[in-house]
Amino acid sequence: MRITVKKIIYYLIKLRGRIFIPFAILYILVAAYVAFSIEPQTFESFLTSVYWVLTTLATVGFGDYAPVTDLGKAFTIGLYITGIGLVSLFIGKIIKSVYLIEKRKVGGKMKYTGKNHIILIG
Repeated sequence: MRITVKKIIYYLIKLRGRIFIPFAILYILVAAYVAFSIEPQTFESFLTSVYWVLTTLATVGFGDYAPVTDLGKAFTIGLYITGIGLVSLFIGKIIKSVYLIEKRKVGGKMKYTGKNHIILIG
């Protein structure tokens, strides 16, 4: 069986809506592992590095933890750049979901499962 690049791209486009949350979680865990590996003296536990990655991706950066090596600082710069995109995509997906629910509700296309109600249309 020969799988072409075109088929793989088509499959990934079909999956893009369903794989964002698992991808974001995996990205956070991998980034935390890399940060923990680069700066073991700064982050005393893996959970601390997960906390630091989340605050860095959200560009909050409380300042309680900071990398001290040049490699750690370069890694942090990469997290800042990708964090802006990742958080923006996440917020955009939430807004799109709320919009689609509202659109279906206003258009009368949401399934109603309640009992003992009268629905007036028009």
